[in-house]
This record gives sequence, C-alpha cells and structure tokens, in this order.
Amino acid sequence: MRSPAAYFESESIGRIAVCLTMSISLLTLPASSASGANGASTGTATMAAPTFGLVAVKSRKTHGNAGAFDLAIDMNQPIGGNITVEPRAIGAGHLIVFQFSGPVVTPGTVSVSPKGTANVAFSGNEVLVTLSSLPDIQRTTVALANVNGSVSPPPVSVSFLIGDVNNSGAVNSADISAIKVRAGELATSANFRFDLNASGEISVRDIGLAKERAGRALPFEPVSILAVGDIAQCNGLPASSSAAALTATLIDAQAPLTPLILLGDLAYYSGTAEEFQNCYDPTYGKFKERSYPAPGNHDYVLADGAAYYNYFGMRAGPDRRGYYSVDIGSWHIISLNSNIDMTSGSAQETWLRTDLTANANKKCTLAYWHHPRFSSSNAHGNDVRSQDIWRALFEFKADVVLVGHDHTYERFAPQDPDGNLNVATGIRQFVIGTGGAALYGFGPAQPNSVVRGAGSFGVAKFMLGDGKYSWEFLPAEGSSFTDRGEGLCVH
Repeated sequence: MRSPAAYFESESIGRIAVCLTMSISLLTLPASSASGANGASTGTATMAAPTFGLVAVKSRKTHGNAGAFDLAIDMNQPIGGNITVEPRAIGAGHLIVFQFSGPVVTPGTVSVSPKGTANVAFSGNEVLVTLSSLPDIQRTTVALANVNGSVSPPPVSVSFLIGDVNNSGAVNSADISAIKVRAGELATSANFRFDLNASGEISVRDIGLAKERAGRALPFEPVSILAVGDIAQCNGLPASSSAAALTATLIDAQAPLTPLILLGDLAYYSGTAEEFQNCYDPTYGKFKERSYPAPGNHDYVLADGAAYYNYFGMRAGPDRRGYYSVDIGSWHIISLNSNIDMTSGSAQETWLRTDLTANANKKCTLAYWHHPRFSSSNAHGNDVRSQDIWRALFEFKADVVLVGHDHTYERFAPQDPDGNLNVATGIRQFVIGTGGAALYGFGPAQPNSVVRGAGSFGVAKFMLGDGKYSWEFLPAEGSSFTDRGEGLCVH
C-alpha cells in the first residue's frame, strides 16, 4: 500500500451521539430429509436444529375490558433514525415483548436507557419486559442480554410521546382531529392507538391528553450514513483478495443497518451480471438491503445498466431510470444518474426541481451521483455534465454533494455551480472513489480544493444532525490518511 499524499485544512471536530437502532436476522428454515419405508433417504439434505433468535418486538398495553393490544415496533428500518412512536400513556402493566423463534428457558437480563426501570419475565416464546418510571417525550432503548444463556439481540428503540397517534414525532392538531373522529369507539385492534389512556374506549379524556401535549416533539437525534464509490475490481482474483474486501470490513465495523450510499462503478469492468455476482456480491452483497445506489459509467457499459438494475431491483429507484430520493433522519437525500441527460429541461433535471420544491421545508439536503463536477485527479478531473443539476441544487440551498469516478478522496470548500467560492450558500462536494478500484493520483489542485488524499482505500462516514453535519474518512487496513470536520446547513 502506498503512503497517502494528503493536504489538510484544519477543521473543528464535532462529536455527535449515535442513536441506537434495532437490527434483526430473519430466520431461514433448513431443508429437511425424509426416509422411505425401507429406511433409505429420499432427500439430499439433513435436518438441522432451527436457529434460536429474535423474530419480533412489540409494545403491549392492556385497554380495560377490551383486552391487550400490541403495537409492532419496526426493528429493520432501512432509513436510520425512524423509530416507532408509542402514543399511549405509560402505566401499570406496559410491556415491551420480545418474541423469539423457540421456547425461552431463561430470560437473561434487561437494561433500559436513558431513564426508567424494567423488570423481566418470560412465557413461552416471549420475554416480557415491564417498564415503569418512564418520562413522556423520550426515545427509550431496551436491551436484552443472555437470553437462554447466550443470545443477546441488538437493542430496540421506541419513542414514547403521548398523543402522537400519527407517528410523526410531534403532537399537533392532526393528532387531536384523528382522536376526535374516533371518540365514542371501543378499543379494537384497528384503533387502539387512539385510546391514549388505555381505558378501553376512545373518549374526551384522550382528546384532553393530546390537547395538553400539543406542540411537544421528540428531540432530534443525528443519524449516520456511509458513502463510497468505485468498488469491486477483482482482476481475475477471488473477491476476498480484492481491496473491496478491505472497505467492506470497515462497513461491517459500523452500527448495523447504517445506510450505505453507493457512488457508482460498483462492478468492474463492464457491470455484467457475472461481475456483480462474482466480484461485488461476495464483499458488498450483505449490505444490499441498506444500500442506496447510484450508477456509474462502468455499470452502464452493457444495455444501459441492465445487470445493475437487475441486481439492485427497487433499491435502484423506480422505472430503471437511476434517480430517486429518500429521507434519512431529518435530511432529504437525492440519488441522481450522471450517465443520462442532466441538462436543464431534461426529464431528470425537471424531476429534480419538482422533488426539491416538494421538500423545500427540509433544513438539509444531500445529493449524490457518479461523475464529479469538480476534481483535481490526474485521471478525469472536472466534468461539466452536472452543471445544470448543480445549479438547481444551489438555487434550492442544497448542502452536500457526494461523487466518485476519480479514485481519490477530495474535499472542496462550498462553491456555486461555476466553481466560485461561496461559504455562505455554496455546496460542499466530496469525491469518494476509494472503495476498491485501482487508485489514482492528483494533478494541479483545482480552485477551492482543500483536502486531497491519494493512495488510501476507505469509506466516508457522515453524521447528519439537525441543521448540521460532520464527516470523517475511515481508512482501510494498510492506509493511514484521514479527514474530518463539520459544517452547517444553508437553510
């Protein structure tokens, strides 16, 4: 591994707390075998004992004579930071129920944070955690350890906010109106969320509870994402020997389910089905269900990215067009396709402006694609194809752009679409083409390039906060270059 050539700009470093989220491994039942009357095997597989593991978590509350109702807690959110809101008042007998794939023999131990107490019991396939002394307006994390002596599932988070029947993270007039519509109904499996005091009937008391809490909101907690491009290049060697295996190890070391932004050129050299299967999938395939890809030119060599779209399916966006948007935490995230027309008036640019208009209330916006608008690399350099896209993002006060294509790491100061320094309302661009393809060097530094790192594989980690963000380049084994800092959103 070559030593990195890096030029640093001094930055202050923000430390941002990471919100714990829940991950789950769904069970895969083993194949079975059977024997014929003479004892000969009639199948080729042998029966294996099912794996004991967690299959569901629920928030359970008894509603008077109507009985107990379970609010399913989403444990496998593809987008970080979106956790289930429990709108019912905490009181006697409120349970968090952990459901396992087999009988529970010993329930292990339980902890709850940041505040509250918990007692643990078990029945059948369930561990029953009774919560008490929980304040309203709290994101609560419940963690089990050593269930049946050895199983410690990842912690589960649920937000308690009495009255937030719409799961929005705040109590507002929409919640109050929704409860009023159902006043007089008995609690059922279809409407129990609106019975805030769990009496068994939705009444004026529930409306009063929501009115008392109108305007309350959950505190925002930052979420992390990872980003990298230019990844799987095997050159006839096993995928396990590729540099992509090194950067995959970095991703494995981060929190489970951390969203992964993919900046294109994912399977070298032609984005064939075989290259995705034999080179990309063995290293990065395990991250597919939390990946948000953008296509690169190598992914588009054959049939306009057919294998890329076949591999990622709906994770690559609708209609095989290669552009889409999602929300991660409080941020609006936009994936674009620099292999097709990005000029003003094109279908993609028109869609982008419509999307930005619809999300103009978002404080912070991040966009990403493959080819860099600005780059100091000695291989490709600046690419004007995205200038009109950049202009639209600039007009709508976007904050961050991530790109690949050049196999380097480079960070620019905030700029306008023409490359002029604009600290107040400019967009900060990061080139992160360091996922595993052969690395490039640098030519003369482009204006406003403040940090350049060549010779280091790695991934970038971003913490997306409420109106702010921070970044850190994580070097792979054998590399030492890093870069870190923080910034504020334009809005």
